[in-house]
Amino acid sequence: MPADRNRPARRRHRCDVGFTAFVALQEEGYLRYAQARLGDRALSLAAVELALERVEVHWESALSQERPGAYAWCILRAAVAAALGAVPSATRGDRLHPALPPTPADVALLHHDLGMPVGKAAQLMGVDEPEVRLGLMTARRLLATSSAPVGRKDFSKL
Repeated sequence: MPADRNRPARRRHRCDVGFTAFVALQEEGYLRYAQARLGDRALSLAAVELALERVEVHWESALSQERPGAYAWCILRAAVAAALGAVPSATRGDRLHPALPPTPADVALLHHDLGMPVGKAAQLMGVDEPEVRLGLMTARRLLATSSAPVGRKDFSKL
């Protein structure tokens, strides 16, 4: 069966049902986030693949965390940030992260740019909904007082 070019081609060293379910639940959202930040589909696929491989290697450790999803989100965020070095500034799709702290930028990107409901953004990031709402309020407040260019969108509705 040919590999789907829109999905990372993950090599499994073990078959953990929990990890497989985690990937099925998170992979699409992770890819949307990576592509919004990087602006490049192939690089986004590679960053998500790398992040999920790292989560898989540390799966037992992730499960021992209070919030395994937040642990995995940090790994994804780091993989995407590392991939940014390969993307020219002019072609990056994300204007929020240079203007905001990481968490408010993430929640604003997921909710405002990608149109995710607050609950879905919280689930994807492995946090509670009030944390996402706080991140949105922080983003709105910081963007209202910032002179940083964040693109064409109206962030007053965050």
